[in-house]
Formats: sequence, C-alpha cells, structure tokens
Amino acid sequence: MPNQLKKRTKPFSLKTILNRFSSARIFPVILECLMPGATVFTDASVLYKGLSNIGFKHMFVNHSQMEFARTEGTLKVTTNRIEGFWGWTRTRLVKFKGVKWENIEQHIGESVWRFNHRQTGIYKLILKELRSNPLT
Repeated sequence: MPNQLKKRTKPFSLKTILNRFSSARIFPVILECLMPGATVFTDASVLYKGLSNIGFKHMFVNHSQMEFARTEGTLKVTTNRIEGFWGWTRTRLVKFKGVKWENIEQHIGESVWRFNHRQTGIYKLILKELRSNPLT
C-alpha cells in the first residue's frame, strides 16, 4: 500500500532536541541565568566540561559508571530532580501530540510553573491571580 503511514522506528523526545546543543550554545545561557559562583549539578557529559573554568562550582555524577547520586560534604550530588522535571514535562506535553518549536519556551515555562505548584492546587492559585488582576 503506497499511501500507508509508516511507523516511527525511533521515538522522538525533547532529549533529542537538547542533544543538539553544544558548550558554545549552553554556556552563554548559564552565564545569563546563574549567579557567578553558583553550584551547577550535571551529568558527566563533555557538554559541561569547563564550567569550573568560567566561575561555577561544577559537581556531576557519572551515569556511565552507574553513579546516580552521591553525598559530598553536606551536598547531595544528583541529577534526579531535573530528570524528574523533564520526565514530568514530557508526559504532560504528550497530550499535545507535538508542539511548534517557536512555542517550546512558553510550554516549558508553563511546565516549570505547574511543576513548582503541583502540590498546591493550581486552579485555586489561578483564580486568586485572576481576582487580583482581572483580564478586563
């Protein structure tokens, strides 16, 4: 059947998009968003190599050596929190069956807000905000 839809053999994910980044693209964002001297937790990807050279305390876990978390002094070094957020976000965005790249920032921004308030009753927060700042 020539008009038959072909099944995807490789699943699409936001990770696929993010894997296109390089240190040259990520470092300016980090410099813009984080305070100098901040501690940055990552995996051992070469993408983040050099963070300590530009003024950040860089702590990482090496997933390829089956390291997922460790305690260093009073700090727990892990990427579990950010990976949990991305997993939650991907699950949430699946219902859209794809989003336009030019809108991804808004979708992620909304996901950040929803993730940070997921335990507090989002609809009550929205109603409170609307009462304080009516749309009209």
